Amino acid sequence: MRQGMLRHGFYFGVAILAVICAFGCTNSESDSTDLTSSHSASTAPATQVFITDSLQSQLTSTNSTDRSTAQATIRQALYGIDEKTRIEAIRLAMHPASGMIAEVAGLLTDPVVEVRRAAILALGPVLASETDPGPEIFFGSLHDSDAEIRDLAVSALKSRGLSAAQIELARKLVSPKVRDRLQLLVDLSYEDGLVGDLGAWLERLSRDPDPAVRLGAARIVVERQIPTHSWLDRLAETDPDATVRQVANWYRDHARPIRPAAFAEPMR
Repeated sequence: MRQGMLRHGFYFGVAILAVICAFGCTNSESDSTDLTSSHSASTAPATQVFITDSLQSQLTSTNSTDRSTAQATIRQALYGIDEKTRIEAIRLAMHPASGMIAEVAGLLTDPVVEVRRAAILALGPVLASETDPGPEIFFGSLHDSDAEIRDLAVSALKSRGLSAAQIELARKLVSPKVRDRLQLLVDLSYEDGLVGDLGAWLERLSRDPDPAVRLGAARIVVERQIPTHSWLDRLAETDPDATVRQVANWYRDHARPIRPAAFAEPMR
């Protein structure tokens, strides 16, 4: 039954992407996004890639060379020059035989809204445990300039078990506005098991670009008596802000014994 559901989700997603490609690629406009995302688009130079009808058959070929060649072409096409090529590459990356669905995550921050929409449609449904990207990659899309993408991000997070309150905290975590991230620190000061591993959220905030947020993370560690990892040492010893180093050093002296506290894959 599980495999049947996955196949159904794949073909449903392909159908949606076919509609996007037919109506949304020929005359789309690029738009800018202001995101603090866990993933960013590839910096590899864009190239012109031609996707042929034989690629899908190569993906399912018993010949490993054919499969590798197809995967290399799709990987290059994901960052091709035109958006139609990128969307077609997303469709092919969704194929269960490609093993490439995780590589679509970089397109969640593509400059073209139709490409971002295609990427989140591909990644949004809960996949098999070994290929599901997890909730963090959708956090940045909560601030996308496109309302549909923001709604799709919420749906993706809800399907992975996050409550409305948790999604609101995630929205603040990656907000481009400092005041939102400072408000998140206030929320975390009083949360009672809502976020699971509170230390992981504070570790992420300890890498915030704003020094007030970094210090706030260190303060909560002491106030809530949360075991910390070496990130508190990092703040005390190598933080670029002198005030952060000084105050974090005091917090470090009052922190509990060290243990790891971080997301499985730190969000950037």
